[in-house]
Amino acid sequence: MSELQSELDALRKATKVNVLPEVLPFWQFAENIPDIVLIHEMDGTISFINRMGVKALGFSDKNELIGQNLIDFTPAEQIKEALKRKSAREISNQTPQRYTSKIFTKKKNPLPVEAYSSIVNYQEKGYVFVIIHDITDRLNKQAAIAKHEIMFCNLFEYSPLAKINYDTQGIILHCNFAFEAFIGINKADIIGKSLEAVFEQPDLVKTLRKVVRHANTEKLEIFELPTQKKWIKLFFREIKDEHNTITSVIALFEDITEQKNIEKERLYIQSRLERAENVANIGNWEFDLNNNRVNASDGAKRIYGLSKSEMTISDIQNLPLAQYRNYLDNSFASLIKGGNSYNVSFKIKRLNDNQLRDIHSIAEYDAETNKVFGVIRDITTEKRQQQEIEESEARFRTLFYENTSIMILIDPADGQIVNVNNAAVDFYGYPQEKLLTMKIQDINILPSEKISQEIEKAKEGEKRHFQLKHRIRNGKIRNVEVYSGIVKLQSRALLYSTVHDVTDRYKALKDLQESEERLRLALAASKQGLWDINLVNGNTNISPEYAEMLGYTPESFESNQYWEKNLHPDDYQQTTEQFWAYINGSCDDYKMEFRLRTKSGDYKWILSVGKIIQRDENEKPVRMIGIHMDISKIKAVESELVKAKEKAESSNRLKTAFLQNMSHEIRTPMNGVMGFSELLKEENLDETERNEYIDIIHRNSQQLLHIVNDILDISRLDAGEIKISHNAVDLVSIGAFY
Repeated sequence: MSELQSELDALRKATKVNVLPEVLPFWQFAENIPDIVLIHEMDGTISFINRMGVKALGFSDKNELIGQNLIDFTPAEQIKEALKRKSAREISNQTPQRYTSKIFTKKKNPLPVEAYSSIVNYQEKGYVFVIIHDITDRLNKQAAIAKHEIMFCNLFEYSPLAKINYDTQGIILHCNFAFEAFIGINKADIIGKSLEAVFEQPDLVKTLRKVVRHANTEKLEIFELPTQKKWIKLFFREIKDEHNTITSVIALFEDITEQKNIEKERLYIQSRLERAENVANIGNWEFDLNNNRVNASDGAKRIYGLSKSEMTISDIQNLPLAQYRNYLDNSFASLIKGGNSYNVSFKIKRLNDNQLRDIHSIAEYDAETNKVFGVIRDITTEKRQQQEIEESEARFRTLFYENTSIMILIDPADGQIVNVNNAAVDFYGYPQEKLLTMKIQDINILPSEKISQEIEKAKEGEKRHFQLKHRIRNGKIRNVEVYSGIVKLQSRALLYSTVHDVTDRYKALKDLQESEERLRLALAASKQGLWDINLVNGNTNISPEYAEMLGYTPESFESNQYWEKNLHPDDYQQTTEQFWAYINGSCDDYKMEFRLRTKSGDYKWILSVGKIIQRDENEKPVRMIGIHMDISKIKAVESELVKAKEKAESSNRLKTAFLQNMSHEIRTPMNGVMGFSELLKEENLDETERNEYIDIIHRNSQQLLHIVNDILDISRLDAGEIKISHNAVDLVSIGAFY
């Protein structure tokens, strides 16, 4: 088994597709016969298969089979025989003309077939030409027949016919072993019984009794025995006495089930052929040159619109339009006289409804019988579809080349660029002829393996939109959006891609993201939160900083109407009145300070600034955005400043009073000094008065000096420079205890 597996692996590895050209008339003939027509190379590589073969094997496109090795469609039990045939071809260039085998369908169901093969040479290379016929029905029937023969082998062991002899009363007098086996009843249970007791079919019994009443010798009747699933042919012979009176009848039963089944099979095959012709819209005809008669199938008659059972060549020649007559006559003559191929297409005017139909016909001439056999096909629908396809392709080409969007056609098999429009040439910077030599891998910067995966997704319809980067001719990388899909042009499946340059959009988006990030950082640094309110329904969107400012997480914060519900009672009326005054246009701007309750229950001072940014067609405001800023610390500083101001003002008042008092205190001793100094100038003062005045001046000077020292001590005290002198004090002398 390992050697066999190695041989199979080597065979598969060596498989190379060599697609045969569609050579007429062989191709047209192969495409229109009901059997599988297959051509493979000597190693088993499939080079051609007709539509019937594609359909019979459960595929939708012959390209799924071309290039595959026939060995991959061979069941395990048939592989050895297949390899023997391959070996015989390689050694002696011969292959069995006829053999039976099995072939796998797409769903791996084994299909029994009968193959007719021969080796042909084309362009100095050998190919195996095989016509494969599905013998499933035949094998089933053979199996049924074999089973039937086993069941009734004893019936024919002694006599080919079953016989009974019954009297005029319908009582069975005798039966042979063949009848015993035929009827399935023991002889002991048959003899002496009435016809009704033995046969369950009333019509059969009626016929058997009728023979007794009518003196007709050798009567023949055919009956179906449904319960026994048989058909029988009855032969009768009356037995008469010397008075020519019928005394009994001998009935011979011949089982004609097989004949009936064969007839049924023939009718079935004929019906199947007619159905196949009807489905395929084809027909066949045979022209006998000996008597100028045409024998046409029902399919051919239907296509031509004829109802005659027999037709002459003239009947057929009157159907094509006049402009095709010489062309058809010359082609027919060339077939008969020169042995050239007859492969023609023309238009007819159908006889029964006068419709114009497109016809394709192929034929071959048999010189021995002097007959021409041909196949016709109504290709009206195909011609119309082909025309529609051509028109569609023309529209596609117009749309493709004249489109201002960048468009590329790609072969999904290898990524080869098949076509580009002018917009693609302008975008990528390459000449069109250069682009057509490139692959998509040359401009897409993804790894080749990843590109192949993306192409496969687009081919299978799994993905249509792609975000990619393409390299243009100058080496720059451009961001592109690509929309791809499959389009069929001239029976070729291609991948079309519409490319949009989104580099500027990506840059703008990146700039916007960076701007938003900077804004978010600025908001976070300044402890500001954004709010955006829909004034129609009250829905409010906030930034994360807004929620965090109040002690919430962004996920847990219910933004709608939060500020109104959580305003400080002392601020509620003024805040809401000013808000709605701005909304209603009573004031020009909205800037307020108020207190909001946080998650912990405390209040924070908030500065709120907002602006209406959107109005409806009636100029009613519908959207407003703004910021909330936590100014609690500013408010605390302001409070401290107010207190400091009040303290400073109080201090200034005390200083003023102090200075006023000092002025009075200083002036009192100063006046004494100045007054008695003036008195000392008088010449008539005696010594006593003079000394007294001098003492008064001295005491007032000491008092003034003491006041000045006190003022200096107060200044030092304010400046924090006061020095304390420690001296001994006699408390008694100063009267501290009195």
